[in-house]
Amino acid sequence: MGEGELVQSISSLKCSHCNVDMLYTMVEFRIGGVSGNTMFIFGPISEVGEKKLPFRVYVCPNCGRAEFYIDEKTKKQINLIDLQELERKRLELLKPKPDDESNVRKLALELFESKRGEYFTSKMIADELRKQVSKLENSRVIQVLIKLAEENKVSKIQRENMIYYRMI
Repeated sequence: MGEGELVQSISSLKCSHCNVDMLYTMVEFRIGGVSGNTMFIFGPISEVGEKKLPFRVYVCPNCGRAEFYIDEKTKKQINLIDLQELERKRLELLKPKPDDESNVRKLALELFESKRGEYFTSKMIADELRKQVSKLENSRVIQVLIKLAEENKVSKIQRENMIYYRMI
């Protein structure tokens, strides 16, 4: 089989969309290295960090859907463990941060609910919330309290140059 030439799939992989036997070919993807002017200036030495990774590409002759697969040798080349670590980090970034406004808002409302009727300064609330979110800034708490007051979730009272908040 020549590179890029489609042949009948030996494994009879079916298209997940059309349920038709897919065709396959082997394709190499270039990873690393450089291109463009750098290649022109430095020549072959610029390809030192380049790798070519083989993929088996299955294509549906009916709808054009394509699926990519790698073999054990390619898995070792791309170090699947590194890919799993990258995925873990990506998922970690998607998780809400402890000091996200929505999380601070939820914690503040829980605090107000647990001590219904009591008045708090923003510093008292921040100190209490810091027990759950260690690096919480007072400014973040104040932003949340202002929004809660605007939404009539808490009342805001000023006495002797101090602002107090209380659950409505």
